[in-house]
Amino acid sequence: MKAAWLTRQSGVVYVELLSNAILLPRRLPKLEADANLGKLSLWLTWHDGQVDLERFIKAASFAQERYGCFVVVNTLLFETNADAVARARDAALAAGLRFNVDLGYDPTGAVTPKDPSAAVPVLQSPGALDVLAALGGNRALAGAALLGLTSCRGMLCRAGHDTAFIDIHGQAHRCSN
Repeated sequence: MKAAWLTRQSGVVYVELLSNAILLPRRLPKLEADANLGKLSLWLTWHDGQVDLERFIKAASFAQERYGCFVVVNTLLFETNADAVARARDAALAAGLRFNVDLGYDPTGAVTPKDPSAAVPVLQSPGALDVLAALGGNRALAGAALLGLTSCRGMLCRAGHDTAFIDIHGQAHRCSN
């Protein structure tokens, strides 16, 4: 309901929501009367093995086609799931949906200032960025994300230690992301 309220505000261009898409066919019709659903930007991440791809794509298409939501089908690339990412890409594009692939990461990975990429398991495989690019990923964006694991001084990211983000409700977060 808070997202619905935001979509009705004149100064708000879009409201971005993250989801696995499954509840969209039930939830969006309930919001229709109270929201401008055309302002919703839905970043929908599919995880192989957690939800059927066909059901996921159907829900994502429903949001885009019926309500005019801006929909992105997102996947995460790990060492062993390039085939699943390719299936998701093909299904998304066949359905007329935008597609994105990001590098999956392990927040518990042993990261050092000299090798921040250790938190990104797929980078331990040779040619990982080539695989990412072949699947439709943006190599430059991946490079920027890897750089973001360290500070400009070559240290590990200090979000939440040296910096904080305070949102419009006064809640503190480690960073704006």
